[in-house]
Amino acid sequence: MKRLLLVTGSTLVKCALIFQLSASVCADTNVDKKWSPWIGTGVFYGSDETSRGEVVVFAPFWEQEKELVFFDVRGKLFEHSTNEVNAAIGYRKMMDNGWNLGGWLGIDTRKSQINNRFWQAAGGVEALHSDWDLRANVYYPLSDPKSSPEISEIKFVSNQIQMVGGTEVGLTGFDAEFGTKVPIDQVLGNGYQDHTLRLYAGGFYFDSSDAFEAVVGPKVRAEWKIDNIIKSMPGSQLALRTQYLHDNVRDGQWEVGLQLVIPLSSPKLGYKRNLTAQQRRMTEGLERDTDIITGPSEAESVVDAATGAPLDSITVASGGALQTALDAAGERSLVIAQGNFTSGGVLKSNQTLVSGGSTISVRGASSNSTTTYSAPGSAASITHTPNTAAITLATNSHVNGLSLQGAGAGGGNLGVSGSGDLGNVAVKGNVVTDFGGTGISVTNLSGNGTIQISNNNVQRAGADGIRFGTSGSAIVTAEIHSNNVEDAALDGMQVTTFNDSQLDLSIVGNTSLRAGADAMRFDLQNSSITNLYFNSNTLSGAASDGLEFDAENSSRLVATLSNNAISDTTFGEGIEIDQDQDSRIEMIISGNTISNSFADPLDIDLDDDSTGLYQVINNQFSSAQPASIIDIDTNDNGALDLQVYGNTSNVNFDFDEDGASVFRLEDTLSTNTLTGGAALVIDPLIEIVPAGTFYTLPE
Repeated sequence: MKRLLLVTGSTLVKCALIFQLSASVCADTNVDKKWSPWIGTGVFYGSDETSRGEVVVFAPFWEQEKELVFFDVRGKLFEHSTNEVNAAIGYRKMMDNGWNLGGWLGIDTRKSQINNRFWQAAGGVEALHSDWDLRANVYYPLSDPKSSPEISEIKFVSNQIQMVGGTEVGLTGFDAEFGTKVPIDQVLGNGYQDHTLRLYAGGFYFDSSDAFEAVVGPKVRAEWKIDNIIKSMPGSQLALRTQYLHDNVRDGQWEVGLQLVIPLSSPKLGYKRNLTAQQRRMTEGLERDTDIITGPSEAESVVDAATGAPLDSITVASGGALQTALDAAGERSLVIAQGNFTSGGVLKSNQTLVSGGSTISVRGASSNSTTTYSAPGSAASITHTPNTAAITLATNSHVNGLSLQGAGAGGGNLGVSGSGDLGNVAVKGNVVTDFGGTGISVTNLSGNGTIQISNNNVQRAGADGIRFGTSGSAIVTAEIHSNNVEDAALDGMQVTTFNDSQLDLSIVGNTSLRAGADAMRFDLQNSSITNLYFNSNTLSGAASDGLEFDAENSSRLVATLSNNAISDTTFGEGIEIDQDQDSRIEMIISGNTISNSFADPLDIDLDDDSTGLYQVINNQFSSAQPASIIDIDTNDNGALDLQVYGNTSNVNFDFDEDGASVFRLEDTLSTNTLTGGAALVIDPLIEIVPAGTFYTLPE
């Protein structure tokens, strides 16, 4: 509340200066003016995080003997930086029967609690008497529905999942109230003639064709005003306000607060001080719902956010034969597996299979807002012993949260498998243990789409832990993120590309431990094109190389290897890159730690008309093996452009070019730190070119 007071106080000073100047400019010193501008500042404490600070400026613009045109501008600052501004122009006329009749038009803007900005037009009519108040206002949103993943929630209708609140919707509505004055001076005595107590009752209704439900209910409020609270400032006022409302969406809400009104007038400007009760009511601040009312959007169907598959129905499978449940559910379905199963199954297209207790992301089919859905029930465990895949994928299929148990070493079964014309597939959060073949195999992809393999735990695979590959003329975008692979008999993870396929691949945050061959291997073949981002992976304890690239047959690779930790190879290199047969690689190797490799921490070989453009910067290389070197060679018409900058190494850098190749090396070698007697060994046939020739120098 202290922050609210500071903000409103600062705004008060600024507004006072502006409107005092406005009053001076607009005043006609030859005419006595009845109605002066004023500024009010208040602090309100409310339930449900509705506490706020508020500044109001009321400024007469044009007046006649019984008529007034005015501006009413107010700003609010709520908790959590929610804010709102209301600006209105109004007209009032004094009637001979003691009533003031008027109307107003305005525009409002509000930043909601989830940072959506809304605009609305508003207007109202009013009848004010010294003893009575009648008001009615309307509100019309000007903003389209806004994305609102923070307020979206899942509901069930029959056996369907639906999302409510995929968007936040501005609501059209109206409110009205009736008020009466309580004669305090007659009850408490003449000492309270400067006190006014008014009580109000009314109601409101807000709705939209896009909203889930209407916001409708009653409200009551009261205000106690003390006139001339500052004796040296005639027209000053202190108001104690309180309000309570209740509706079917927000339940009950209340607030209480204080507002101080300071007149911005002076007798020198021609303003009259002594006004009748009817005249004083001409400068009452507007009373209207200053909050733009929003609500969650109506129920809509959902799709699997990972695959785009519509989830039109839900099937719960509780143990027994999983395939029976998959077949019964059919396409466009969510199957929730609970309990123990004795074998796996083959998924349908557009089918999502999740374990009880697991969580997936779903997206509103209309709003595109995303929220999470937690499947009910116990976790699913599938024991699969036949020489087939426990789970076979289909197009637009998703497998999430399952525990898959294989037949152990020597078996021919796979954990999760898919191949061919397969797109938009997700394999997430599964535990895959003791399969005789590959743990997760998504290979020979010939179609187009996205593949996500993430957060899986693969233990003791009899072949590769995770194997992924493209073929044909496939165009694939893939993510292999945050998987843990341990004790695979062959490669921990392997990627293979063939036959003109195009692959955009992100491999981030994975761990591969104690692989029987390479911790991570890439085989790039047959004119395939790959863009690779390889970041923050941990590769340790491989029997062969930590990270290996074999590029052949006119394949192309553009890659960034950054912030990876590669260590403890039993027999191989830390990073090994072999280029053959007209392959081309553009690669940045940056910020990696390669330690305790049996052979070379980094080995790059270019042969057979291959070309390479490499930047090796800010890495840490170390090995205890006396024969280990940073070994970078060109042979057989290979062509290499290289920048080596800012690395730390306790082994030699050895650069070698045979007479039938091209090797150009930037003059940045002095930026590297060599320890333990390590040295630079440079073939005299290598061309030294100026620093920055191939890559901009790091800052």
